[in-house]
Amino acid sequence: VVSVPRVMHNRRRLLYLLVNVLLSIAVIVMTTLTMARFAKAFSGGGSGTVADPYQVADCTQLQEMRDNLAANYALTQYIECNGTGFEPIGSSSSQPFTGSLDGRNYTIGNLTIDADVSSEAIGLFAFTQSATIKNIQLTSPRATASSSATSLASMGTLIGSMSGGSVSDIRALSVDLTSY
Repeated sequence: VVSVPRVMHNRRRLLYLLVNVLLSIAVIVMTTLTMARFAKAFSGGGSGTVADPYQVADCTQLQEMRDNLAANYALTQYIECNGTGFEPIGSSSSQPFTGSLDGRNYTIGNLTIDADVSSEAIGLFAFTQSATIKNIQLTSPRATASSSATSLASMGTLIGSMSGGSVSDIRALSVDLTSY
């Protein structure tokens, strides 16, 4: 015969164990969801290494470069951005682009970048640090900053602010830099 206090003790242990298992499952699920939310996969081919750079084939993939600032990228064809608003890659001095982009002599057409109020620099790359950018042609790029962008210190169509690194074989045709 099992006494009542012993049965209650066993039930408490079982309840305690069940609560701990459920809490552990909840922590695992929340961690997985959080990691999935912040780990954005690049939609193009490649692995982002020097030997196998991410393959950029359209303006959406060009914009995805913001999600991995240290990776290596290469254009695979002419990219038409249709004048839609583009958010600069490496948008702050504390998070500069540090990877590489080889344009493979392809063109990015009609890239339009508008500075917001908090912009310090604008360009396809707002800030770069020790980055390598080469073999790109920009056709009809447009960068615009309003007078409300009071913290804007530098503006360009390719790079707003560069610290170290290298830029080679870059061409820009029909450039429009506007500040109003």
